Amino acid sequence: HGYDISLTGMRFELDEELPAGTEVTIDLFPPAERDPIRMRGTVVRVFARDADTGPRRMAVQFTGFGSPRDLERRERRIDARACCWPA
Repeated sequence: HGYDISLTGMRFELDEELPAGTEVTIDLFPPAERDPIRMRGTVVRVFARDADTGPRRMAVQFTGFGSPRDLERRERRIDARACCWPA
């Protein structure tokens, strides 16, 4: 599961912890879209095990994208989400 997606990174959960510094590839499937947004990143934070029960929460910083189109699609999704929050 991925959440809190921003221009620079996101939080995610896996059953098993990945060490900080691990390089990852992420395929993000936005709602109502068929093709994933492909991203690369580095795990920069692993949340404390004693503060978490269940899946391991981690944070990744984006380092690249599968294509310029993937970068644009991610930015468009974030812009659309930001436009509609109450002031």
